[in-house]
Amino acid sequence: MLYRPNVCICGSTTIAMVLRSAKSEISFSCRINQQTCGFLNLGLVGSGRVSYVAIRIIGVRKIIDELRLAFTNATRLACLREALQPLTPVSSVTLSVLVVISLLLYALLDALHAGQNLAISEHGVSTFIAVWTVFAGLVALICANRTLMPLSRILADLTAISCLFVCIYAIAKVLVDLASMLGVVGSYGEEEILAYAFLPLVIFLWNLTTLWRAGRRFLHKSIRFSGLRLVIAACLPVFLLPQSPLVHGSETSWERLDIWAYGPSFWQRDREQASTPSLPRIDVERTYYRQNELVSRALQTVRPSNGGQSQMFFVGAAPYATQDVFKREVLSARSLFDRRFKTKDRSIVLINHRDTIKTTPLASVSNLEFVLQEIGHRMKADRDVLVLFITTHGTHNRLSVHFPSLSLNDLTAPHLARLLDKSGIKNRVLIISACHSGSFIPHLAGENTMILAASHADTQSFGCSNSREWTYFGDALLNHAMRESRSFVTAFNRAKRLISTWEAREGLAPSKPQISAGPAILNLLNKIERQFEDGASLQR
Repeated sequence: MLYRPNVCICGSTTIAMVLRSAKSEISFSCRINQQTCGFLNLGLVGSGRVSYVAIRIIGVRKIIDELRLAFTNATRLACLREALQPLTPVSSVTLSVLVVISLLLYALLDALHAGQNLAISEHGVSTFIAVWTVFAGLVALICANRTLMPLSRILADLTAISCLFVCIYAIAKVLVDLASMLGVVGSYGEEEILAYAFLPLVIFLWNLTTLWRAGRRFLHKSIRFSGLRLVIAACLPVFLLPQSPLVHGSETSWERLDIWAYGPSFWQRDREQASTPSLPRIDVERTYYRQNELVSRALQTVRPSNGGQSQMFFVGAAPYATQDVFKREVLSARSLFDRRFKTKDRSIVLINHRDTIKTTPLASVSNLEFVLQEIGHRMKADRDVLVLFITTHGTHNRLSVHFPSLSLNDLTAPHLARLLDKSGIKNRVLIISACHSGSFIPHLAGENTMILAASHADTQSFGCSNSREWTYFGDALLNHAMRESRSFVTAFNRAKRLISTWEAREGLAPSKPQISAGPAILNLLNKIERQFEDGASLQR
């Protein structure tokens, strides 16, 4: 899949006008040319230092001419030709149109990568504006007293360069996908590496070269490294400011180049690796062939439903092998449900960890699929409830399934929905402790389904550390709230308040845990809760 071209950041209208004038009173006015098609006059009266703003839409013909000149210069620079040298400024309307075009093109590129269930991300729009604003400020500092060209003209040309390369990325993405559909690009072969890795890199370097040429054009050629300064100004906001897609969907990759996304995970990983002694090599082949035996042995302890009352079944999965907290949490969660909901003979766990590789089935997608189907055969579809607890790292619509030396597939939200539907399990309680786990709700929600997610679709959850026994969400929900109440809704509300207290105390961004519950599952869970309140323990 092509990467989103975040590096081609070129201009910002939000501060362009401020940079154009440092006067205490700002006045924009444009005379209507009789030969053009201007129509609208809009007067805004303010107070204070900005006492009067008059905005008149200039002629459409002039806007078109300015847009054509900006894109002509962008194309000439991209083709390694000398750009034109107009010294006339660009109107605020033209700059606004260019920024809107760029915003729409970025959104289109994100949509091409997003798959289904498209939605606009408010966080993505805000970070987009922030990155452009910072870049425009850097351009203003670089160009101050070093060019005879108006700042508005420089910003217009840079914005056009941005639009041009977004179009190039989008066209390349469509062509590669079409080639893949026609079988021209094979899977996991040299053609795929060329199409999905090398091609975006070439376009990226081409974009940087164009920016470098633009810098050489805008600044005096006597200034050393004049083109390199503009390239650095384009890269700094991308790496230093948080990033987010403008449009997201079922297949959106939330991985970005900024230090806020990768820095903390790398620092944490370095500390953990430094404190972890070297471990013996895993026998990969034997591990794979051992799975049938381990899964069958684990399922032998799971008894089928009996009696006339509703019963709970528990399936826990800890798919991330290199952090001990997930293994500890899934085992503790199983112990809690065995005691509180009498699932001792109806529970099973899947774990990715070196310590359990010979005794416990791997938390792979294939093992989970087989276990769910077997559990579905042993449940009474109309009255029993499955509690599926998954604790791992996550991105939007994707849960990480990770074990060094083993090639395991991640678990996506659409795939999990298919596994559950295929199993025939009707009544479900899904507890997902992972970043961006709220993104699973649209795919899994239903009348007979309750989903408890550790975070909103656009936020992270916390507590994933080798030094912890629980993640924040698991600690608040299972280790605290559910020890006091068997009501999932009551426990979730208590856990949400507790997590907010912890995050505020440590200065963390709110994770915003999410809940979704259909009316049928709520009625069934209330019935099970009353069974315990009446003193009637669930039959095994």
